[in-house]
Amino acid sequence: MADTSWSGAVGDYLDPAQWTPGDVPLYGSDTTATVSAGTATLSNAEPNGITLTLGRPPGGGAGASPVLALSNAALGPDMTLDARGFAVLGVDGYDTAYGTINVVPSADEQGADGQGPGNGNALVVNIGAGSQLNQEGTVSVINSSLITGGPGTLNNDGQIFIGPGSVGVFGGTFPQSVTGSGTIVVDGGSVGLYDAASTQTVDLLGGTLSTAVSLQAAIKDWNNDGALMFNPSVSIRSVQFNQTSDAGGDLQLLGAAGQVGDLHLLGSYATADFTVGQQTQQGTSISVSGHPLASA
Repeated sequence: MADTSWSGAVGDYLDPAQWTPGDVPLYGSDTTATVSAGTATLSNAEPNGITLTLGRPPGGGAGASPVLALSNAALGPDMTLDARGFAVLGVDGYDTAYGTINVVPSADEQGADGQGPGNGNALVVNIGAGSQLNQEGTVSVINSSLITGGPGTLNNDGQIFIGPGSVGVFGGTFPQSVTGSGTIVVDGGSVGLYDAASTQTVDLLGGTLSTAVSLQAAIKDWNNDGALMFNPSVSIRSVQFNQTSDAGGDLQLLGAAGQVGDLHLLGSYATADFTVGQQTQQGTSISVSGHPLASA
């Protein structure tokens, strides 16, 4: 089996009648599949070895807002999910992504160098109440946006790479912290963490880190102003950076009554590298003058 296409309906991923030709793309390194419209619900299954394009297919086109809805399912370690244009990954129950997820511009929005403008290219991950997405593999975001939301949990034990011209917003509509022992790498992009108590390690190769009050506030950091933005409901008066190893340390966020949050940063900093600005409706701005000397 080689190329398969979803019908554009709302239906069961495992239903052969929804695919053209009538083969369900589950296994095989030579298998490619495209969901460019509608909703494909994957329940209690683990595709592996395939490449699935969610969004506008190679070659461009108008495209819609397709949805891949996971329900107690997994994306196998040798599977690649290419999210192009604007696409949605729904999470219901306990779901795991073991493989590779690429969030890139649709083909009709790429320039001659294969890059796109970023605006309008996004993978929205909607995690339902009581649900959890376990990210065990690699997520790469280039000239696009990765936006997670919903009252569920994102557990990242792998790596999320926010590259040039990109933005990652975690918990844009809910106070959703990112749990797990993985790393968010920011290289030329911008990241917004709604919950300053997130347990994630952040590698600031070049870019900005923000904990924003809303998705709109986080998007305002698109052009990278060299600052960290924190939720205005959290009063931050000072910070303290503690170098815990050669690889990095902890940035403690301190309020009037003591510590209100903590961020794990890779690289070498000193407390003097961070300057706390005034609290505004958009949050508290913390400018960073130093740059990491080490990275994972």
